[in-house]
Amino acid sequence: GVQGIARDLAAAGAGRFLHADVKKVVGTKECPVEIRLDAPEACPVFAGAVIVGVTNGPSPEWMQQRLKAVGIQPKSLLVDVTNYISLDRARPLHAYDAAKLAGPVVARLGRKGEVLEALDGKTYKVGEEMCVITDDSGVIGLGG
Repeated sequence: GVQGIARDLAAAGAGRFLHADVKKVVGTKECPVEIRLDAPEACPVFAGAVIVGVTNGPSPEWMQQRLKAVGIQPKSLLVDVTNYISLDRARPLHAYDAAKLAGPVVARLGRKGEVLEALDGKTYKVGEEMCVITDDSGVIGLGG
């Protein structure tokens, strides 16, 4: 991600790396959604959190422009924020609407015949070697 590139450039003498002052956020309630990792060989770490009191809508214009500059089509504030952080930190993130989830959210290997209905409106076949994110309705995302 951008942070890694900046760190490498600073190590090579091309400027100074500025550390972001990121404060740890500690939850105050039990997560109402079960999060489970069933394939640690495919996905060593999988975590989730529920954020309440957020109104989705369009992301700020500056964020939309930055995402477009790297080939990502803006979707909405919550999707764009996860994409922006993913690019910055080289850590895959995704946001799901908790009200639309069915059962636990699980990271596991794909199964024969499974498909993913992606945000781009297309349907993709899932391979058995792929890390998928699922709920009781089926595949809702790809891990990594």
